[in-house]
Parts: sequence; C-alpha cells; structure tokens
Amino acid sequence: MLRLKQIWTVFPLPAKIKLVWNRLTSSRLATFYFIFTIAHCLVQVGLQFTAHHANHSAATLLDDLVTAAGLQSRNFTLYDPDRKILESCWGIPREGSGETCITLWAATGELMPGEAFQDPQPTSSRATPSQTSASSSTQVVSSTSSAVSSSSAPLAQATSSSASTFSAIPSSTVPIAQPTPSAVEPDDDDSDSDDDEPTPAPGVVGRRAAVARFPSFKHYRRQANVNNGSVRAVGISPIPEPTDNTTIASLQVVGLPGSGPVMLSRECVSVLRWPLQTLRDTQREDIVFVVFQFWVMGMSFVALLNESIPHIIAALLTHVLATMWSGYQLATTQSFRSSFLTLTVNGACKGVNLLPTYWMSRGGAEISILALNCVALLVSALLSWKIIKVFGWATFRRIGADRKINGIYTVVLLMTVFLQLSLFFIVTTMALWIDQLCFGAIGKFSSHMMAYRAIDIVIFIMLLPWLALGWFGVRRESKKMMYAFFGISIFLLGQWASSFGSSAWKLTFVNWRFFAIMSIVAAVLTVGVVIFGVICFRNFGEGLGNYLKPEEDLAGEDFERITKGDLEHMGDRSSSGSYLDEKIAFPPPASVVPAFSTPFGAVDRDPVSVQQMTLRDLAPSAMVSGPKPRSKTDSPPPQLASPERVLVGPTRRSSGTSSTFSRNSDTDPFYLAEKNASRWSKDSSNGRGSWKRWLIE
Repeated sequence: MLRLKQIWTVFPLPAKIKLVWNRLTSSRLATFYFIFTIAHCLVQVGLQFTAHHANHSAATLLDDLVTAAGLQSRNFTLYDPDRKILESCWGIPREGSGETCITLWAATGELMPGEAFQDPQPTSSRATPSQTSASSSTQVVSSTSSAVSSSSAPLAQATSSSASTFSAIPSSTVPIAQPTPSAVEPDDDDSDSDDDEPTPAPGVVGRRAAVARFPSFKHYRRQANVNNGSVRAVGISPIPEPTDNTTIASLQVVGLPGSGPVMLSRECVSVLRWPLQTLRDTQREDIVFVVFQFWVMGMSFVALLNESIPHIIAALLTHVLATMWSGYQLATTQSFRSSFLTLTVNGACKGVNLLPTYWMSRGGAEISILALNCVALLVSALLSWKIIKVFGWATFRRIGADRKINGIYTVVLLMTVFLQLSLFFIVTTMALWIDQLCFGAIGKFSSHMMAYRAIDIVIFIMLLPWLALGWFGVRRESKKMMYAFFGISIFLLGQWASSFGSSAWKLTFVNWRFFAIMSIVAAVLTVGVVIFGVICFRNFGEGLGNYLKPEEDLAGEDFERITKGDLEHMGDRSSSGSYLDEKIAFPPPASVVPAFSTPFGAVDRDPVSVQQMTLRDLAPSAMVSGPKPRSKTDSPPPQLASPERVLVGPTRRSSGTSSTFSRNSDTDPFYLAEKNASRWSKDSSNGRGSWKRWLIE
C-alpha cells in the first residue's frame, strides 16, 4: 500500500482523473459540449464506415472480374471526362509523346481494336517464352498470357464430342453455376489429331482426367453486400477463346441483383480497371475522414481541459471543413456515377449495370452525413460562441488587458489555429503520398521512390517539434524558438514546392482531386502560419508575455503562491504574517471613523433642509472661494460624529477586486444631494429651471 502511494506521488493519476472530471463537469455548458462532441463523432464514424463498406463491396466485385479475365497488371488508367476517352498507361505520360499510353475506349460508339485491350509493354519485360519463340518482333503482347503464366494456376482441358471446356479451379473455390452449352463455342480442333497441341506435363494428366469427369469453369466466390444489405454470392465463370485456350474471351456473371446471368466481353472487363482504381482512392478518402472525426473530438476534449480558446476556434473551423467535405463527397459520387454509366452501361458493357445498388447505398450514407454535419455546425457554432465568452472572461477580465494587448493576443490565437489545422493536413498529404508510392499504380513508376520515402519520414519526425516551437515560442516570446520554427516552416514549404518536380507527384496531383485539395490546403495553412508568426515575432516586447504568464512575473517579485492547503491552515500562520499581510484589515466596529458630515451638522438633520441645499453649499469652502485664513473669532469646528452607516472608501483586496460602498438612502446626505441635483437637472430639461447637473469624474 505504501509503494502504491509512492507511485501515485510520482504519477498522480487519481489527481489527474479528478482534474479531468472537474473540468468536464465544471458547468452545464462544458458537459453538454463534451457529450455533443462524442455523440457527433460516433455517429459520423458509423455513417462513414457504412459508405466505406459500400465502396469496399463494389471494389471487391470489380477486382474479381478483372482478375478472372487476367487483366490485372501494373498499368494505370486515365479517364478524360471532357473528351470521354479512357487510356491505359505503362509509364508516366509526357507532353508531346504518346508512347506510354494507349486508348482503351472512346465515346465514338466504336470499340478499339483487340490490341487496345492488352497491356502494351516492351517484349523484354512482358513476353512469355512461347510468344517469344513464335515471334521475336512482337511489340505488344497480351496481358492475359502474362497473368496466366505468372499465376502458376493449374490449367485443365477436357475433350468431348460436343464442346471443349477450359477450366482452372483453385482449391479454395467452389463452382456456383454451370454455363449453358450455347455459351461455349465448339472447338474445331477437337476432331483433328492433337499433334499440334503441346504435350502436357506428366503431373497434369491426372488433373485432366478429373476435370474431364467433372467439367466446370473457374469460379470466384465473394460475399458482397450488393443488394440493400443482403449478402449474395456472385459467381464468375471465365470463357476462353475457341482457338486459344490461354486467352479469356468473356465472363459469365451469375448473382447480380436485379438481373440473371450476364455475359461480359473482354472489352467490358478491360474498362473496369478505371472505376476499380477510383473506388480504391475513395476508400482512402473514407479512412481519412474517419481519422479526421477522431481528431476533431480530441481537439475539443483538449480545449475543455486547458480552457483554450484556440482549440475551440480550431474545432469550430473543422466542423466547417467537415460540412464542406461531405458536400464535396456527394458531388464527387454523382460525377463518378455519370462517368461510370457512360463508360460501362452506355459504352463497352452494352447495357449491363454491374453496380446497380451501390449508388443508392453510397448516396444514402453521404446524404445522411451531409445533413448531420449541417446540424452539428449550427450547434457547434452556438456552443463555441458561449464557451469563448466564458474563456475570454476568464482570460482577460481577470487580468485587465487593454485593447492593444487584446489585438496582439488575437493574432496569437489565429496563428495557433492555423498551426493546428496545418498539422492535420500536412500529415494527411504525406500519408496519402506514401500510400501511393507503396501501393498505388502511379507511385510504382517513380524513379526516386526511396528518396521520397526518406524525405517523408524526416517530415513526420520534424512535425512534433515544429508544433511545440510554434506553440510555446509566441507565448514565451522566445526568439530562438521562433527562429527554429521559421526554419522548419521554410523547409516544409520548400519540400512541397520541390515535389512538383516529380512526374509521379504531378500525375497524382492532376488525376486525384482529393489529394490535390489536401496538399493545397496544407500549403496555404503553412503559409498562413508563417505570416502570423512573423507578425507575432514583431510584437515581441509589447507586454503580451506579462499577461500570458502573470504568475511567473509575480513569483520573481517575492510573491508567495497560496495553495489550497495553505488556505486551510491560514489561521495557524496568521501570526507570521506571510499571507495576511497582503490583506487590508477593516476598521473594528467600536472605532470612530471620520465622516464628511461637517456641512450638515448632526446626522439626524432634517432631510428637507438638506434637499434645499445647492451643489455650491455642498462643496467644501476651499473649492468655492479658496482657503480662508482662520481668525481667532472663528468658532472651533464641530466634532466629527459617527453616523449609523458610514461611507467607506474603496479598499483593495488581495484578489484584485474592490469593495462596494454602503449607503443608507434615508440618512446619507451625499445620496440625498445627488438625488436632489438629478431632480433639478430633470426640471431644467423640461423648462422649469436653469440648473445644470454637475458631473464629477
């Protein structure tokens, strides 16, 4: 037990928990703000995961179709919505050179030749041995043969009198549906001898026999949420070319909601690589939005703990950004839907809609997110305004800062708000860029991948010191900290500008709008941080530090801090005078306090006669005609009486506040005279007198 107490002494966890609880429950406003922040974050995360799940299901289905057709490759696709042209590129496209991209589909109503649906690549890197021996001068080879040869999947071929079957069944898949005989074209080569066919390896013969007895196609089973929340299995059956068993001619898809078995041509599956690439980028955006919601909640939590106005302002701005972001997502989904329908349903797929329920589920989640963000923005604005008033009173009204200091501190607040927001967007931009370098199709063509990764790691390491230097440098007015802060800021801006020298960065920036927005906002906020930092640096020495750290200054002037324990033992230490000397004792009740009642004589003088006095009579004689020499015949001044309630001047207490005046409206002559003078001034304004009220500052 003693050891536990020692641990709590070093790490006061119970005291910290109690402090957190006291701050969160200090008022109804703080408690409601905290509950609202948590509830809004959880609901937003739930809705965003719903949208993310819809994206994941659609991307999984398209990936299965592309993989079944053997079209997966390192190439990336580019779609121009204005010209309605889809291109497949195996390198970074350069201006004035069309050697790295080939057109897959155009909105002319005509499909491209068969070579367009193959992945163009140099023969040395993509050609298979059989193709190399057949033609050494081939410049364009099929991606299907490459995918089949590199996947090492078993191939089986069965012959019969009516049809031939090409099948490659992985051990982890189960056939879902058998194709109709009409879907398989007869192989004229079966009636001839098999001399022209390559001799299979000995290990494949047994497999052939088994497949011959149980003919089937290659199937992929994926559980996808494609029908309003219900889980359905989508069966995909590849159908090979009649003259080339290594090339997939079409796919039979069974299990799409709202339709029966459909046949997809190779051209249709080839253009699906662009929507698949777009859906994967959208999944990354969903993850960023989820992290963004937790970041907003954490910043609001810290704002309540530290009673920090910058955190409250930054949290409010993040609600504004979240609302704009949700509207952007909804508009992007509608644009993607239009391009997808143009490319597939009205284009290469000839009326087949592969994602019939995706748009409804994704759009419903995004509309709910937008509506919730609009309501949350209004509530957050109202709560933030009230909390800022409370925190502002605690910050300035207690200290008594003037207008100049208030303006300087406003610039400090703006800098800290920009600093917090820029931190999130810089981290987001770097994370998206690293993800593209490691897993994206465009990042694989970067020639300096290791250098970019090293620079990003250095940036991540420098962000935390950058935040600390900017936060504490302006408050402590430390020039050394600000110099280091400016140096890191210039490095960040220089790195962002130099990134456009990378072809992969520029291609990602142009073709991924979300990445472009994140990087631009990060750069703009960083520039804003530098500008406000320079303004704060020029205001060093104006006195803001004395207001932000008054206790440190008082501590250097022999000011003894009073804690709660000291207040409990105040009576025991009253004899030493270490604490009580700061207070001014009030006069004891039995003592006689001088009062300015000389012009009125006794305290119980007739109030009517007092009311008839003018301000000239009330003023001391020294103020009217100057001091008069006292003669011997003058009567001595009357004795100063102690009235029932006396007028005590303002007394400065230790807390910095002033005591109030105590007045008796029936006996206080100053009160009656002021009231009478006010009445005379009112009568004068009505034309019944010529007296004017005297204002004494």
